[in-house]
Amino acid sequence: NGVDADFHMLMKAYQSMRADDFVLFLEMFLAEGRQINATDKQGRTVLSYAAEHRNSGEFVEALHAKGAA
Repeated sequence: NGVDADFHMLMKAYQSMRADDFVLFLEMFLAEGRQINATDKQGRTVLSYAAEHRNSGEFVEALHAKGAA
């Protein structure tokens, strides 16, 4: 399907997890050497999507804390 595997995994985690579980997921995700700034076909990161959502503050903070840009 052409979607970056790291982006896909990170987006699914963002969409389906509570914020505290997402923080734990990010730790494991990064420990596996995965890319927190992976992009979709439009060149957007999960952080760029999360930043647009009104109730995503904890997710945005978690992504920033782990180096997302």
